[in-house]
Amino acid sequence: MAEETIVYPEPMSSYIQRFRNKVLDTDPLKNILNDYQLEFTDPQIAGWITEAWYMINEAEPRTNYRLERFPKTALLLDGAMMVMLEARGLLHLRNQLSYSDAGFSVNLDDKAGHYAQWLAQKATLFYQELKQFKRSQVPKFFSVGSPMRFW
Repeated sequence: MAEETIVYPEPMSSYIQRFRNKVLDTDPLKNILNDYQLEFTDPQIAGWITEAWYMINEAEPRTNYRLERFPKTALLLDGAMMVMLEARGLLHLRNQLSYSDAGFSVNLDDKAGHYAQWLAQKATLFYQELKQFKRSQVPKFFSVGSPMRFW
């Protein structure tokens, strides 16, 4: 089955390239164990970026940023990486196979734990950054006016 080529408009195409740079998925020749192909497809990366965008906008206080004018793209890409780590961890967990016989053990696709560790680290940093970002978006609070000041 041939993969259909999708051309993404800006800024999604830039986000996809920046994500690839961030996870070092820019040169298929360096992916020896992946049959010299890129690890991720553009639609996968676009999906993770979109999920991160939803996640950031839906966190309290809710915002309504568009992808075209997202104020903190590094946060968006970190969120996409977090979504990717979760997805890849679940995939590897589903496909994990352990076998042992007479002292001989084989573990196939035993990477779920590694993804979980990376996810925990990335999630901690992501949610700290998200909290700071959301705080910066709240209108500044100066004081509560008192009706007594008019007397």
